[in-house]
This record gives sequence, C-alpha cells and structure tokens, in this order.
Amino acid sequence: MRKWQIIDLVRSLSILMVMAHHSGFRRPEGVWTAFFWDHFQRSGNLGVSLFFVVSGFLITNILSNGPGGLYQPPLRNFYVNRVGRIWPLFFVAVLLGFLCALFFFNDGRWRGGAGLGLEPGYNPWFGLSMVTFTANYWLALSPYVYPLHWGVLWSLSVEEQFYLVYPLLLRKLGGPGNLAGLLAFLVLGSFLARWAVFFHDPALVPKFYITLGAFDQIGMGILLFLAIQRFGPQLSRSPQVCALLFLAGSVLALVTCYFASSQSDTDLVWPPTLLSLGLFLILLGGLHLDFFESPWFKPLGYCGKYCYGAYLFHEWVLHLFRHRLLGMGTFQAFGLFVFLTTGLAALSYHFLEMPLNRWIRNRFALAPGLKLKPEPA
Repeated sequence: MRKWQIIDLVRSLSILMVMAHHSGFRRPEGVWTAFFWDHFQRSGNLGVSLFFVVSGFLITNILSNGPGGLYQPPLRNFYVNRVGRIWPLFFVAVLLGFLCALFFFNDGRWRGGAGLGLEPGYNPWFGLSMVTFTANYWLALSPYVYPLHWGVLWSLSVEEQFYLVYPLLLRKLGGPGNLAGLLAFLVLGSFLARWAVFFHDPALVPKFYITLGAFDQIGMGILLFLAIQRFGPQLSRSPQVCALLFLAGSVLALVTCYFASSQSDTDLVWPPTLLSLGLFLILLGGLHLDFFESPWFKPLGYCGKYCYGAYLFHEWVLHLFRHRLLGMGTFQAFGLFVFLTTGLAALSYHFLEMPLNRWIRNRFALAPGLKLKPEPA
C-alpha cells in the first residue's frame, strides 16, 4: 500500500493536539505565545476528529487494495488485520493500567472514581468492557469521572465498533453509489443528532458523542477515499486546484479550531463535523501535491507514525514525569513530554507491536502461504 507522508503529518498534529489538551501545563507569559497555547491546548479535543477521518480513509484504502476489492472483502482477512494492529499494544496498556491502579499509583489522577471497588482499577466489569471495546459506553454511563489513561479508550472503542460492521455493510451495499449515499446520511445524521441532544439537554452531549455521535468523522474519511477514486486522476494533473483545496481546508480547520476553543456546550456539536470537512479538503488536495513528500518533512511525521502508542502511553509519561515537567517552561515541558512519549511509542512499535503484528497476521492468514502486509494504525 502506498504511504503518503502528509498522512503522518496530520497524525502528528492530531496527537500533539491531544497531548497539549491533556497536559495541563501552565499558560505562557508572553501575549502571543499565550494566545497560541490557549487555542492549541483548548481545541485539542478535536485532535481525535482528525484521527477518525484519517482512519476511515486508510482502512478503506486497505480494503480496496486487498483480495476481493472494496465491496467483497474477505472477512477473516480484515479482522485478522485489525487484531494484529490493535490488540498487542492495547492489551499491554490495559494490563499495565490495572497493575498500576492496584499496586503502584494511589493518587486520584491514576485511579479516579469514588466508591471503593468501583474504580476501573478494581472493577472486573470495566475490564470486560475494555476487551470487548465497549469501554465508551461504560465511561458514558458511569456516574464516576475516570482519569484520562482510561478515558482515552473511548475513541478506540468507537473505531472498533464501526469496523466490526463496516466490511459487512460493504458487502451488502455492493457499489460506490450506495456507499456514498449511506455515508452522506451518516455524516448529516450524526451532525443533526448531536444538535438534537444538545437542545434536549446540553449535559448529555459528551455522553452521546463518545457512544453514537462521532461516526460522521470516520464517514468523512471514507468519503475522502471515494472522492479520490473519482477525481484523483484529474487532481493529479491540476496542482493549482489541489493547492486551492488545501488552502480552503486549512482556513476552515483553523477557523473551526479558533471558535471551538471556548469550552462552550456546543464544542462537541458542530466543530467535529466542520473540522472533518476541513481535513477532507486538505487531504483531497494535499495527497496530490509532491510538496508534502519532501524529505524535509519526514522528521515532523515521526509523532504521527507512532501515534497509536503515543495515544495510549502519553498519560503514563505525564504521570511519571509530571513533577519534573511542571517545573519547566510551557514549551520546554511540552517538548520534553512529546520527546519522551514518542520515544516510548517508537520502542513499542518496533519491538512489540510490529513483531506481534506480523506473527498474528501470518499465523492466522486467510490461507496457507498468504502473507498479510502490516496495516497502519
């Protein structure tokens, strides 16, 4: 499968937004640096929206290039791909989380919750929700506020629930017209449903968003794939049009992040959809621009390459080095935080995730002798 460097650049931005949002570092003293940090940190919850769009695009591209094509994917092949990519690191993170909650870290930032025996570190039903990728429902319906090292699992649950049924839907739909129609309904329906929940009770929006309300962003990524299939040849011959699409998407994304950083009740209603549309335009144009394939951009994509491990481990790093980081300036602390997290994620990627990934894929391949190529995060 072709690798696009711009995808890693987007994922780098995504994980940096998430890490800044969760860091809690102090506000810089300079006027402009404080302005930048405030908006970057406060709109960081939208970083997950970027992940969703990229995920929908990449998974659909993988299915399209696999045996059977997009509309007749071998189910075993697809699910082995998902297990090989997601489970090895996921189960390590879950196991370490329970061990630390039970034996090592005793502060509220790690355990959270209130009632004895109901914190995630103690409750076996919470563990079951994680291994079945339904932790988002547990987190939404629980009366307790859990710390972020558990809370980040909501997005992984949303993705795996979607991809559990996605290849089955593709087989039923059978063609791009039906798929595009369903995706248009999904994108518009999720957007309108969030507004309906907001008008009913704004306090319910976060709970709805992390359960049923974020599928529009994955759908936008799939629509991006269909648009590139349809218009890719023309776009590859029109760099000016691609540059305009990239610029329009960038303006829309920046405006969305600027106005969505007020911590208002509508932050999870309209911004995710508009930011997803902005990224749709950015990638529709940017994927056809050689500018983003420059080797000068490669170092900026490292965070994106290791974003899965960084997403699961960044709260661990923040917890372990928090006192050291809080004694530094904002950008120095954030830089060290990113460096340590990316380094840990890189070690995990090369010495844990990919070896187990290959073993699972080759051990449970569709047929003897069939080797499955590693799937990106």
